[in-house]
Amino acid sequence: MGYESQLDAEIAAISPSLAAEYRRACRQIGEGGELTRLLGETGLELARDSYRGWESALELFRVYPQAAQIMSPPELIRWTQLVRRLGHLSQPVCSAFIRGTPELARAVDFEELLHHGYLATRLYTNTQANAALVCQFIDVAPVLSRLLDPEGIRLGVALTERLARRSQDLAAQCLGILNRLLPEIEPGLRNDLLRLAVQVTDLNWRATRPMLEVSPRALQQLAQAHRATFLRLASGMAEHAREKLFSLFTEGVEVLAALPPRGPGGDPHHGRPGGTTLPDGGGGVH
Repeated sequence: MGYESQLDAEIAAISPSLAAEYRRACRQIGEGGELTRLLGETGLELARDSYRGWESALELFRVYPQAAQIMSPPELIRWTQLVRRLGHLSQPVCSAFIRGTPELARAVDFEELLHHGYLATRLYTNTQANAALVCQFIDVAPVLSRLLDPEGIRLGVALTERLARRSQDLAAQCLGILNRLLPEIEPGLRNDLLRLAVQVTDLNWRATRPMLEVSPRALQQLAQAHRATFLRLASGMAEHAREKLFSLFTEGVEVLAALPPRGPGGDPHHGRPGGTTLPDGGGGVH
């Protein structure tokens, strides 16, 4: 009996339908060879790992032919190594990562794809609610990768991680609204906003979601040239505000927005329509 036939028999002993998916995948990538052997070994390990392991193996058999088309053999080996690691952590998380791989591969390069998988392992804390949160992160990762650079992704994970220590539900809510809020924030400000959100979470986690939700509308009230400055000022004052963080943010914007726009030479009509420049004397928010 050849090695592939032996793998087929061992998979069939677990589930005949699972073996049928394995054979179908083998036909798609070409019978025999190292790729089919890697597929069988990885799928068998996943299927034997836990009582739900067959679900991850099934996802693997369905996705593997696509992965083999977009990855080189060395990349495929590294990908399956990560898949096995995720399988040992959580079968639902592993299944989500396998299922999301083709779309994520269209959004990022291979190294970033692997990095997203390792970020998922960082988020996971071995609870059912947390597994659902990590699966949610994997599901939204392709969209976030189009909206954020790698540093922004790191900040988004740090924010989710910190919120999850306080409330899994709140972490899921904030992760869920990022795809809607971030397109409304100009690209150059997204990392600054997430950095501020991480800081706010450390100081007063209940203020994080309200601050995120109000941010697009609040920042649009300021002159474009001063939005980044305002975020830095808010960050600098956050440590002192603590319980009043949300009020500091919203009232600071209201104060600046109420000032008449002023451009060069004191022309009150020179500024961007609908925006406000910072006042003379340092532009602080009091």
